[in-house]
Amino acid sequence: MNIKTARTDHAYLLLNAQLEMLIHEDTLLTKIVGATLMFLSGLEGAVLPPRAAGAADLLAQLITEVPENTIYEARQLADSVR
Repeated sequence: MNIKTARTDHAYLLLNAQLEMLIHEDTLLTKIVGATLMFLSGLEGAVLPPRAAGAADLLAQLITEVPENTIYEARQLADSVR
């Protein structure tokens, strides 16, 4: 194995490790979105303190920006954890 091949192999290993980390983080964030959806749906009609209402409104706005297929996956993951 020459130096160029060793560097390429090392680069692939680093890239693979980063990809695995991103996949893990994506799964965790998807679970968080699902739990947040469940939390917000449980608050429907509830009277919240102003600070909490502002935070819930921000969460709701951000969730509307998430693609529908991600929302579906998030709900499934959150339901499987319960």
